[in-house]
Amino acid sequence: MDFQRILFPVDLSDHAKTCLVWGARLVTPDKTREVHFLYVLHTPADYCTWSGDPLVDVEQHVDEFVREFNADGRVERKIAVRTGHPSTEICKYAADKECDLIVMATHGRTGLGHMVLGSTAEQVVRHASCPVLTMRIDTQSLAKTSRDE
Repeated sequence: MDFQRILFPVDLSDHAKTCLVWGARLVTPDKTREVHFLYVLHTPADYCTWSGDPLVDVEQHVDEFVREFNADGRVERKIAVRTGHPSTEICKYAADKECDLIVMATHGRTGLGHMVLGSTAEQVVRHASCPVLTMRIDTQSLAKTSRDE
């Protein structure tokens, strides 16, 4: 299956970085026209994390975060920052930009952690207007990879 517009929601975490590495395999330069990277500022604490204008600061960090993705420039790369509830904003963005696929990491929380924090990926899967590929990233593998670097 070929995808013309792929959306990668990112939160600047190791999970998201690993998802980008795996998800890059879905991008075919002769078919994929655009790859979108979306960061959603959600809570007031999110705004306090950034100095100056949070929207500008976050956009710069996302640009650095995804710099290696599509390094040859064969696919148009678009970066966006939105404010609001992450799953809602991801679904709205994907619909507005007519994305063919959303690729996102899931943190794999279960039990009380899942109940309290909810699952952005789960809500996106339920409400998106296009297919969603979720990748459960193994945190033990991430720790091992970080130590090896």
